Amino acid sequence: MDYITIIKGDDTNFLEDQFVVVNFNTSIDLSGFTATFTLGDVTLTYGNLSGKTFEIILSNEITSNLKIGKQYGELKLIDNHNRIRTVSSIIPFIVKKGVDETITFVNSSLNVSMNINDTVIDIYVETSGISKTEAQRIMANCRDAEQAASNYSNTAQNAMISVNQSLDKFYSDYETISDLMDDSITTFNQNVSSIEQLSATKMSNIEQLTDDELDSIEELASTKVANIQQISSEKVSLIEQTATEKLAYATEQADRAEESAEYVEDALANASDSDLSKLSATGLDKINQSKGLETGSVSNYEGVYNKILEYKNNAISTGVDVLEQNYTLSMNYGIIDVDLVVRSDGITSGLYDTNNYILVNNVNIPNIAQLDFNIHIETILRSGFNQYTSTIGATTTNALMLQLQPSGQLMAYMYANDNSTKMLQSSTITGMSVGDRLIIDIGFNSEDSFYIKGSCNGVEVKATENINTAWIREAVTAFWYGKCSWSSSCYMEVDLLHSYFDIDGTRVRALMQIPYSLSATGSKITTSDYWQFVYELYQKNGVAHYFTIDETNNTFSLPMGEIYGMINKKADIDLSNANPTTEFVKSMLNAIAPDTTAIENISSVATSSYYAYTAPCSGWYVLTADASDRRYLYLNGTQTPYSIGGTGQPSVSVYLAEGDRVYWSGNMSTVYSHKFLPSKGCHHQKSTSSIIDDLILG
Repeated sequence: MDYITIIKGDDTNFLEDQFVVVNFNTSIDLSGFTATFTLGDVTLTYGNLSGKTFEIILSNEITSNLKIGKQYGELKLIDNHNRIRTVSSIIPFIVKKGVDETITFVNSSLNVSMNINDTVIDIYVETSGISKTEAQRIMANCRDAEQAASNYSNTAQNAMISVNQSLDKFYSDYETISDLMDDSITTFNQNVSSIEQLSATKMSNIEQLTDDELDSIEELASTKVANIQQISSEKVSLIEQTATEKLAYATEQADRAEESAEYVEDALANASDSDLSKLSATGLDKINQSKGLETGSVSNYEGVYNKILEYKNNAISTGVDVLEQNYTLSMNYGIIDVDLVVRSDGITSGLYDTNNYILVNNVNIPNIAQLDFNIHIETILRSGFNQYTSTIGATTTNALMLQLQPSGQLMAYMYANDNSTKMLQSSTITGMSVGDRLIIDIGFNSEDSFYIKGSCNGVEVKATENINTAWIREAVTAFWYGKCSWSSSCYMEVDLLHSYFDIDGTRVRALMQIPYSLSATGSKITTSDYWQFVYELYQKNGVAHYFTIDETNNTFSLPMGEIYGMINKKADIDLSNANPTTEFVKSMLNAIAPDTTAIENISSVATSSYYAYTAPCSGWYVLTADASDRRYLYLNGTQTPYSIGGTGQPSVSVYLAEGDRVYWSGNMSTVYSHKFLPSKGCHHQKSTSSIIDDLILG
């Protein structure tokens, strides 16, 4: 054909983005060269051409402005000194409306050429388009085929596992029986030989003794027997006396241990009571004093709540603590929009439909190896979101970009280190309106690989792609929200306060601020809306000096840090001289044993600290799996000697305490069993998380 066919962007019968692939057929090294492509009023620039190919993405916004009929694209090559090194190459296009439902494919290609340093190089240009209805039909067939293939694969794999297990059991039993038979034959032959030799020697020695010698032996034997009987009687008496004394001492120590255990149990029971009614008056006063409450005047839950409410209503001042501020306001074209500010609630005002953007710093995703991360963005939709493409944000390096299409579909791009571009497109989020809150997550983990998720008004969408060993092309050091000079506008505002970056277990917020009322006692009181921020602050620093109050449900939380240390402190009791009874030891051992009536199946094998499995109580963590290379088990962030794969064992069983976190150094190729078996004694143990919830939330 003598032209490239494209479909006008306002024709909803076709996918919005159309792709034109340009291939340079030349021996010239194009590393460091860039290319510009101009079509209509749009000029696009493309980077390193070392692969001698690039992809032109003609978005809906571009093609909708093209005229029906023939158009001419202009292609130029620019070297690394920013010099135009070629005579422009003209690529003819023809623009059609394509509203006929019978049109399902548009495929076209052509060859053009250009001069570079008086050398003619050939260029092959091709494009392909597919209608939405045809794409949906093909995708439906692909999904059905994929599911069928997966079912057959699972069936075959299960059958193979069963056969291998049966063969392993057969060979194991066969080898065991053979070894036992060989050992029995050897032992029998040795015993027969020894008995025969010993019998011959003994008979010979006895026959050589005289009658006098036999009489002497009998007399000596009688004397020895009498002596032994006398000594035995004395020893028995002494042993009985010592045993009586030891038993009395052991009984006394056991009684002391039992009393101490009861004391500890009572103390812990009182400490974990959620309504504070069992705390002593002295203990309650200490809590009140450390938190600025009036001592001696509060004795129950309702009283504490009323006192906090009184402090809030009679506050002497108000303020806002800005605890994290990792963002800056950046500008394009040297212009700062005066309306682009961050309101007191942390939501941008004037970000949409401007040329400025918010730059988030301290974001660190290296491009050396795959790493679990999740970018969480909360936005407020503004007018124009359903008419134009919105660039929600992107990394400042060639790594990630996120867009909302006017159709309501989310688009995610990962620029990979193999020079490919991974693209995810979600299904349509229906029912969105101006003012609605749209929540987006984009990231990577071992379960979903590269993923994008979105939700608005209860409608949730998700798209994933297995990127195998590919990773981001360049390390991420910063992220921007809004429009950059080369991107589409952003028809939404960003809630900086509720957006964050989780990177391998570390959370970075663009903004963390807590508004408070300051009481006359110096106490800071905030609403329960900010409880998550207070708790996050406590997790990072070990202390958070804020009361929170929920006036709708009449609940509150105390400042975190010292209060936990006081209530969770264990009694310091010396049990070093205790001598536990046999029954006590048996009870302890039985309590540690696994409870097979309460086995918990663990869905996936964690490969980073962020997705580590946390033991809900004390018990046994068990994994049986295969791995191509040796994988080590990490316990609470520290590598252990336990391993699977390589020359390691195919099964690992580890005893965990409540709250212990475990993950592995890499993925498993096949998982046969992944479970957690609680200890039998756990029904006596109250979960730590429950205690914390009681104390914080009342």
